[in-house]
Amino acid sequence: MIYYFIFFGLCFFINKLTKHNKVVRTILIIALFAFLCFGYMTGSDWRAYEMDYMSKSFDRAAILGEVGFVHVSKFFSSFISDFWLYAGLMKCIYLLSLILLIRVFTKNVYATIAISFSNSLLFMLIDCPMRFMMALSIVFFGVYLFFRYDKKTVRILAILIVLMSIYMHKVSVVVVFLLSLGFLSTKATKVKPTAVFALFLIMLVLAGNSGVFDYLFASVVPILDADRFDSYTGAELSSIYTFGTLKYIIYLLIILFYKDVIINSSKYGHLVYFYTILFYILYPITARVPTLFRINIAYGIFADISLVCILYSHLKFHKYISFASKAVILLSVIYVLFQNCRDNYKITPYSNSIQYIISGEHLPYTYRDTYNELHHDDEFLY
Repeated sequence: MIYYFIFFGLCFFINKLTKHNKVVRTILIIALFAFLCFGYMTGSDWRAYEMDYMSKSFDRAAILGEVGFVHVSKFFSSFISDFWLYAGLMKCIYLLSLILLIRVFTKNVYATIAISFSNSLLFMLIDCPMRFMMALSIVFFGVYLFFRYDKKTVRILAILIVLMSIYMHKVSVVVVFLLSLGFLSTKATKVKPTAVFALFLIMLVLAGNSGVFDYLFASVVPILDADRFDSYTGAELSSIYTFGTLKYIIYLLIILFYKDVIINSSKYGHLVYFYTILFYILYPITARVPTLFRINIAYGIFADISLVCILYSHLKFHKYISFASKAVILLSVIYVLFQNCRDNYKITPYSNSIQYIISGEHLPYTYRDTYNELHHDDEFLY
């Protein structure tokens, strides 16, 4: 746990460093990449991915039609024999794409990374759903190119790059579709905050009503068979009424109060606000259907950017509300990070793969497979 809090704080420190501290800043960023991208016995998905990579068998992804992942994995396995080096490189690419994406929308890049610690970042890089992570890397790079270069040819290329993500993970189809709704952002900013909050509450009530939600969801997604559908919905009813939901209700109220601050924070502030609202509107659905929660990870980044805009805002009026809002955001982020480290054996204890990559001698698979689950209660502070 202590390592996560050290790097959480380090992100804010990096964010504060100026270009005059270029050497120190670079060293700290490299350390951040080494920490986040080279976790070893943490996470869960690495077990199947390592076996597939070492055997050069990617039948699962091929059956799912995710041929992009298959080709990329086969390509790298032809000259990188160490799975952990490959996994680390893929994570570095994801983190780089995330940083580039954030940089388009805010100058407080590493503060946003810090806020993401309690949301999606540890899931993506420590737990590491590799196919989805690689798909989002492509999406983020494409979005970065689209907004960074104001040239028609580059933007067409960016759109094609984003579409390629579909071949990495099927969920990307929905991510790309929702991303395309950005043209509605200007109109969305004119919707009254009270109407937005009312819509969020309606979605929350519908998601919390098992009978209504199951009927509506089955109507919209008829391709799910009965058994699979039941496992996706009814069993997850309790996931709606949690501390996480309370946190999001409070966050949304704060964001709506700071609506103008977010919209005016950058050239694309209206997009940040739109995708942030989209994240909260989708939350009740994605909380009820576990397989869909990944869709919202892409838009959770914009919610994090919005929170950072609020943290670094300076309101001349409503000073007490401003102080309270910032305190709530920081304290809740710290609490959620603590809770995740305390309760999730996939995150703690932390271990790093770099020393084993360099030596070329990895710990036995059976030892790594059970290490975190067996030692979490004793070593979760590390």
